[in-house]
Amino acid sequence: MADTYLTGGAWSFDAAAFTDEMVGGTMVIAGSPTGDLNGTFTITNVVSPTTVVMTPAPLLVDPTLVFATSITLTYTPAPDAAFKISGITMQLQAKGGLKRDVTRMGDV
Repeated sequence: MADTYLTGGAWSFDAAAFTDEMVGGTMVIAGSPTGDLNGTFTITNVVSPTTVVMTPAPLLVDPTLVFATSITLTYTPAPDAAFKISGITMQLQAKGGLKRDVTRMGDV
């Protein structure tokens, strides 16, 4: 089976590895000879590692091969509640006799 728009907003991509963290991400499809399949779509549901539901749903009533020249997936992973950055400490050093001008916050 090839990459296919299945109808009803569902898409199947043979080489995909979709996960639930990708919900809310976007997919940009370009170069498909079926113009309705080109555009930016938002992932609303991951059905399986190779099948997702995206909006807006193209107005096609039959399964259609994608044949895209470019498919770009962009998503932001959900934040890990156990991992937080509480602060950053930096130490500035001048090495090898080089002079450094350092301005501290408030020394403007």
